[in-house]
Amino acid sequence: MQRLLGVMLVSATLGTAACGGSSNTLTSPSSGGGAASLTAAMITGSVRNASSSGTVAVAGTAMTTPLDAAGHFTLANVPTGDVRLQVNSGGASATVPIAGVQAAQTIEIVVSVLGTSANVESEVRHGAGETELKGVVEAVPPVTAASTFRAAGKTVVTNASTAFANGSLAGLATGMHVEVKGTLAGDTLTAARVEIQGAPATGPSPAPTPTPPAPRPEPTEAEFSGTIGALSGTAASFQFTVGSRVVKGDGTTAITGDSNTARSFADLKNGGTVEVHGVQQSGFVQATRIRIEGPETEPGDNHDEADREGALGAVSGTCPVITSSVGSTKFVTSASTRFEGAACAGFKSGDRVEVKGTTNRDGSIAATRLEKK
Repeated sequence: MQRLLGVMLVSATLGTAACGGSSNTLTSPSSGGGAASLTAAMITGSVRNASSSGTVAVAGTAMTTPLDAAGHFTLANVPTGDVRLQVNSGGASATVPIAGVQAAQTIEIVVSVLGTSANVESEVRHGAGETELKGVVEAVPPVTAASTFRAAGKTVVTNASTAFANGSLAGLATGMHVEVKGTLAGDTLTAARVEIQGAPATGPSPAPTPTPPAPRPEPTEAEFSGTIGALSGTAASFQFTVGSRVVKGDGTTAITGDSNTARSFADLKNGGTVEVHGVQQSGFVQATRIRIEGPETEPGDNHDEADREGALGAVSGTCPVITSSVGSTKFVTSASTRFEGAACAGFKSGDRVEVKGTTNRDGSIAATRLEKK
């Protein structure tokens, strides 16, 4: 009976707004909105690469709201059930379905629009029972704290009670799609269940350990420059000193030159000057990126800068190392490539992209940046 009364009050509020005739622009409930504001649903979020004159509306209703300068929007008093959002931005218009909207629920989404097509890149639902998150993994340990990762703009915390489907925390990598259910507090989601979508099934999750690991302090970012000393190891696991600080790296460490051209472990030399970015650990810095300062080329090398823009060809490989083409020019990405406009897994054949990098001897491009337009 209470649920029916809440729905009737929301309908009455929407009907009163429609009869007023003064504006079709949707406004948020007032602070004294009564039962309607307690049961109304809200959809909020952002539209990527939105124009300053863009709008988002609930299709089939008078509900509409403008996008702000950053592409953000909020629709309050959204009806329950299955709805469609009409997104208009920069002359493009597309609809995107939002299924199963519940009363008193807040839905946070990120939408990308290309012509008449729209895609929900991430979605977080909360406020009406258990929180649900769908999106792309943005960071994993050691960039995040142990037992955590980031997805859809939220920090996801796992523990011994978290159930994993199609994988485990150790197998997570940036660019993977996940669906998480749990409890949200601020921007932190404590996960009861994590499903890794598109990953091969690995059987049932391992049994919980009797004693959960002790919590670790939040990682501290480190950034400094200096001269390499005591270099040892291989590309898969190496270390050196910069002054009194010990730096460790591995196959995930991005190594670049002064102009962000891709370099390798072989380019690290004792006595060379580097700029180190990483995470402070106990007694050492785990390097996420090393920039080698000084000349970028050796005699006979071909490091001409390249810049191509156009439709993306067929994509092959496994992120972050993928191979594709723009026009007749082939390119290859690496762990040091910067992906902009979408995560690595978000680049699909036919997308309009810009690729920058250096030209190899065979005419292909070693990509340092790949941007979805």
